Amino acid sequence: MRMTKAPRAFSLTELLVVVAILALLIALLITGIAAVQRTGRVTKCLSNQRQIALACASYASSNAGRLVNPRTSAPGTTTLTPPGCPSISYPTGTSNNDFHSWTASFAPNMNGNTELEAAITKGALYPYVGSVPVYKSPLDPGARLRSYSLSAFVGCHVPDEYSGYISWEQFYEPENCQNLNTTAMSRIQQPSKTIACITEDDNDGFNFNNQGWVIDPTNSNWIDWPAFWDPQNVTYAMVDGSTERYEMSRPELPGLIQTFGHWYFESAVNGTGWRARRDWYHFRIRCLPGNLPNPTP
Repeated sequence: MRMTKAPRAFSLTELLVVVAILALLIALLITGIAAVQRTGRVTKCLSNQRQIALACASYASSNAGRLVNPRTSAPGTTTLTPPGCPSISYPTGTSNNDFHSWTASFAPNMNGNTELEAAITKGALYPYVGSVPVYKSPLDPGARLRSYSLSAFVGCHVPDEYSGYISWEQFYEPENCQNLNTTAMSRIQQPSKTIACITEDDNDGFNFNNQGWVIDPTNSNWIDWPAFWDPQNVTYAMVDGSTERYEMSRPELPGLIQTFGHWYFESAVNGTGWRARRDWYHFRIRCLPGNLPNPTP
């Protein structure tokens, strides 16, 4: 008579090993999917900014070379007249017809500090962009309509058409006040190296990115800062439509800037001179290269 052996069952140890392997594979799969999704969001963010930068170029082509203004509203002053420089006059009030501001973020296009869709569609640049969703980064975790700012150094006589920044012009070019004048495309000496559009998170008192994105070019002060939704991928587009992404070299810096707020001074790390402030220096040399000399190391 032949004896048939009963099939051997898995031991508890073997089952635990199989479960652990499956859990590891699932974790790797989830991590891979998250990385792919993040890469996709970064790519879309760069694409949005490329569209905005190219729209700025198209606007200039249709307006005798004049660039759209980076402000989100008309300036609060009627004239900017640096000593020894030509008088510069601007319209006042809430009209966007003559001022060329890229968005119309003023009454009645606002709900408090929140932009309504009209703030975007009535801006000077919208006819050249043609889509409200392009103004929103997929990396932006908030509910606002616009994630991007234009560089305050591009499209104006002095940065952001703000009288407080006239001293920067005097710092670099006291003779004729021309270095910071970028009202026309022809005045930008290095379009492929000059930031046009950047992600910004102006979260200290505003629910929208108020005015242009600006840092102090004479010292390592972060007046504004890029959006740190993904520190490995701070994204921006150049005037010529090319795009870049930058990983902050100091992981602790985003937290320091956001805690302090505007006008955070980045102190030197691992050395002396401007180059020691690597993150500020990275963006500083992309503010207006050619027009402004780079800081001396």
